[in-house]
Parts: sequence; structure tokens; C-alpha cells
Amino acid sequence: MKNLNRVDSKDIALTGTEILCFVIVRNESKRLPFFLNYYRGKGISKFFIVDNDSEDNTLEYLIQQEDVYTWYTQESFKENKLNWLKLLLKNYGQNHWCLIVDADEILYYPDCETRSLNDFCRQIEWQGKNAVQGIMLDMYSQQPVQEAYYNPGDDFLKVCPYFDRQYYHHQEGKIRDYYWGGLRQRIFGSDDKRGKKPYCLTKFPLLKYNDTMIFYSEHVTKNIKLSSTTACLLHFKYFSFFIDYVKSEIQRDQHWQGAVEYQKYAQLIAENKPLNLYDPEISVRLENSQHLVDMGIINRGVLMEKQLGYVSLLLELVYDIKILGRALLKVLSKKIASPGVMVIRKNY
Repeated sequence: MKNLNRVDSKDIALTGTEILCFVIVRNESKRLPFFLNYYRGKGISKFFIVDNDSEDNTLEYLIQQEDVYTWYTQESFKENKLNWLKLLLKNYGQNHWCLIVDADEILYYPDCETRSLNDFCRQIEWQGKNAVQGIMLDMYSQQPVQEAYYNPGDDFLKVCPYFDRQYYHHQEGKIRDYYWGGLRQRIFGSDDKRGKKPYCLTKFPLLKYNDTMIFYSEHVTKNIKLSSTTACLLHFKYFSFFIDYVKSEIQRDQHWQGAVEYQKYAQLIAENKPLNLYDPEISVRLENSQHLVDMGIINRGVLMEKQLGYVSLLLELVYDIKILGRALLKVLSKKIASPGVMVIRKNY
């Protein structure tokens, strides 16, 4: 791709069992040490990272990492992010389980504290599936954002362990549920003038890639076989340095709808108000992955052991039939609810 340049000289030797991680970053030198170590601990052995014109030492740090393969570009993030990912997936991800995340996202799945990603992916394959759906969960501190001080290398949860009990506001979808809202809707409301639902929370971060998959956006992926097991992306945007990040991203104008979300943050900051996200009536401190299961944020689905063989596949098939039946009922209910339309033919 034009102006996407490889900046390291490491050999890329892949085996069929490796899980690969694909990331686009900009000015992420503070988050990257913990981000990389967390996923290394889960079994990721190779990272394919595009640096989008960082102004800190992100690029230099990435080049020093033995398991990171780095590309650099100054091109528009808004216009090219999906193209960069699709190119790297096509060239390196074929028939591999691939994790597609941002540097501020930590994947939580059932029993992730003790279960490796390799083991998790094997169980998804035993279901006969090749993708896992995830919901974004914004994490924040009990202190105002301006005081959420983070030291590079520390666990993100040490500073931002809270999330909203009402983690979404709108749910919709014929075959699969898509979610919107969450923390940002609580803070800013849902005043989209075009009538669109703001703050989509649904992503598809983990999949066994093949070139028939279609990526319409980071929130919409087609030609995948979704597991009944779901995951969660803990989203760590709100550290103290977020305040400077807001100003920078408004100037760059590389985000959704002209960085309108960041303009809202900037308005609050300009009023010299502490950006308080914590609310004792709403905020919940994350305990572990089972906590997310108990709250219905992630779903164990049909997570069976290999020795159960066809029983696991049968249960997953029952789940698929249930999902398709639900989709059919939604379509039929809309037709029944819609008033009849009389067509009058005029003869001229």
C-alpha cells in the first residue's frame, strides 16, 4: 500500500498455531508496555503494528521489541485504518487466529485469568466457529480524569477499575445483538441530529481470518461464524493524559463525525470542570471475568471440553437454530406490526 512502510528488518516466520495481534497506534508510548506484556502473558507471540505518525517515542519503542513487526505511515487514519488492517491480515493472518484491538483495549473472556488465548481459541474451534463478538466497556477511575495518573507498565486496572452498571442503552439486531450507548451516552446524552444511535459498543476482536471475511468497519464484520461465547474489551481511554489527547485529536480531525465526541470533552474541559465519570449509584468495581459473566456482559456459551466431541457441536447447533429462529420472528413481527399499504393505480 502507498506510503505504508515497514521500518524493521526482523524475519517473519509463522507457524500454524500462533495467535497474531494487529494494532494501529499513535502516541501510545505510555500504554504499550502493559498492553504488550498483558497479551504476551495470554500467549500472543507476534504483534503487527502500524504507527500512524507518532510524535512521542512510540515508534522507537516498537522497533526495539523482538516480537513486534512495525510499519509507519503519515497518511490519514480516518481514510485508511481499515485498509491497513485488511492488508496486514491478508498478508500475514490467513488461517491464523487474529486479535484486532487498539492499544487502550484489554480483552477479557471467560476464565481469562487462568486460560490462555490459545486454549480459548481451541474451544471456539471445537464449536465449529471462527469469530468471537465483544462489547466495549469503558473503564474509569474514582478520581476525576484529570487526576487519574498512570505510570507506564502498571496494570491499567490499578488506576481505572470502574465501569457503569448500565453498560449499554440500546440493543438491536436481527441475527446478532448490537449494542450502543454506555458511559459516553450517560455523560453526553444521545442528541445525534441525524437520528443515528451514538457510541456503538459492538466489535469483533478475535477471529480466525480468511480472505472471504468482509470488514465494513471496526463494528461490522461479515462472512464470519460467530461463537455463542462472547468477550469484552475493557476500554482504558480515561487516564490523566487524556486531557492533552483531546486537544490534539480535535486538531487532527481523524475521528468519527469530525471528532464530535472529542469536541464534547473539550467543552467540559474548557468550563474548568473536573471530568468526573464515577458515580456511586452507577459505578461498579471490576472483580474478575466471572464478575462479567454474572452481570451478563460476557457469555460462556457452549464452552465444552474436546472429549465431549459431537455433544459440543450439537449444543452449538441448537444455539444457531435459536438465533436464526429469533431473527425470523423479528422479521415476521415487523411485517405484522406494519400497516397495510394500499396501492392505487391511475390510468392516464
